Amino acid sequence: MLENSVLYDRYGERARPLTSERVVAGRRITLVMLNGSLSRSATTATDIELTPVSAPEQVTSVEGDGPVRLRLPTRLDREAWNELLRDEFVRNGGHVHDNVTVTSGSPYDTVTITLERNQTYDLRMARVDIGEQSTQAPAHYITADESGLATLSSGRSQRVVFEVRDRFNNPVSGVRVNATVGTNGSVSPVDPVTDRQGHATFRYTASTPGTARIDGTLGTSPGALETATVRVDVAGGATTTGSVDGEGPLVTGIDTSATTASGQSIPRGETTNLTATATDFQRGGVDIYAVEWWSDRATPGGGPGSGFAFAPADGEYDSVDETVTAPVDTTGWDTGTHNLSVRARDANGNWGPVESYTVVVTAGSTDPPGALAYDDENENGRYDSGETTYTRSQLESGLDDDRVNLVVPADVGSLNLRGGELRTRSMVIRAEIDTRGGDVKLTAERTVDIAGTTVLARGGNIELTAGEGGSGRLIATGATIDTNRDIVLRSDGDISLDGATVSAGRGADIEVDLGTGRATLFVGGARIVDSDDTIDYEPADASVDGSPTSGRVESD
Repeated sequence: MLENSVLYDRYGERARPLTSERVVAGRRITLVMLNGSLSRSATTATDIELTPVSAPEQVTSVEGDGPVRLRLPTRLDREAWNELLRDEFVRNGGHVHDNVTVTSGSPYDTVTITLERNQTYDLRMARVDIGEQSTQAPAHYITADESGLATLSSGRSQRVVFEVRDRFNNPVSGVRVNATVGTNGSVSPVDPVTDRQGHATFRYTASTPGTARIDGTLGTSPGALETATVRVDVAGGATTTGSVDGEGPLVTGIDTSATTASGQSIPRGETTNLTATATDFQRGGVDIYAVEWWSDRATPGGGPGSGFAFAPADGEYDSVDETVTAPVDTTGWDTGTHNLSVRARDANGNWGPVESYTVVVTAGSTDPPGALAYDDENENGRYDSGETTYTRSQLESGLDDDRVNLVVPADVGSLNLRGGELRTRSMVIRAEIDTRGGDVKLTAERTVDIAGTTVLARGGNIELTAGEGGSGRLIATGATIDTNRDIVLRSDGDISLDGATVSAGRGADIEVDLGTGRATLFVGGARIVDSDDTIDYEPADASVDGSPTSGRVESD
């Protein structure tokens, strides 16, 4: 049986868990609803088709002065839940109080899990369908994006964005939103049907001074959940505040055709379609003239105008709003995380601010058949027939071979490395690592690349070492590294933690050793959590690039 991320056998009234729980992992809460009906009899293992209907793209921060309580339906008893949550208890460096209760009910009991107060938790919710029939989770509510709103003067325009979400707080695409305004101005649709981010876009044009109320609604009989409101102040003078006329256009809605429920993943060697919207609303109000992009592989050396050009979707730059497209060929790109940058120019020659977008380039569409890792012997970034492969169980037993360039695709599944260490020449890991009751040790002679990957260890330390044989980089861009014990990151070169979450336990520390003063520690947008919310790095003459969003970085 499967419930609340736990797979277990049930014999009468007794249940025996076969896997660990995934509801609470440090400060991360993940709630997944299973929907559907499936009946099958077999004496051997069999595959079950699961369809992600509402994937957890939206992360909600949960905090409060009082404790946070999770109440979930269950058929497991209190003893089973206590055993499953043991590594997350406060006394073991986690955030769960050991007063777990299970109350009787019908058809299910209810487990109550109480988390520590005065903490900020990341909540992800999702729905997965079981069986052959599957439908997208429907729209549940609408909200307004009020970022960047300005005070307008009469006759000026403002972009207004509404977002539609399902009951799991994730965006819903393909939903039509209606927008209306009272007597103070007019509103017209730009993109009234929601995109992949659940956004529907409108243009509001101001008239008389006062406060304009723009309502976005769902359906024919909208209630409180189906209605969201944006208020825009209209001034009596000729000046628009909050933005300045003559500024360059804004770029929004950057997306790729490779966007999936698990992120912006592009197999190396394939071409993806990059799309964006440029607008000069309230920034001069003139037509868009050009939009360009570039990547971190090749920055434009000639300044504005020297990037790769977008093409207008309608064939001509003739509006203050333009949707644009451009092909992005990933041939020759390194696997891992890459930043794409986009900016636009208006007809008056004003260039707008640069907006960034992150994609992950994977090892390519020719991964080995089945859920297998492999040795990229010729280092061409893809699987070639005859290259050595490894099953998940082989990896979990440990691998010690400094000749192997290990690639672990995401479809290998979650790895429990309690049985051994991975020590290779280089490694690229895209599968999640979830180890309970033991250390996680990843060591490579050269590069360790866990960009975008989650590495969890409850009850054990995490040690990641790159460049053991000399020069090497540790790439953990956008990764989550989480344990209730110590974290040690080593390299003989750069370490990238841009956008990563690095979380150690209460009373535990995060130590970083770059091996050489010529190396750089990248921490832009990182989140750092340990006993003093500080990464201690050495040597002291190494460089630090960027600033974390929480926590700090100090030389040891």
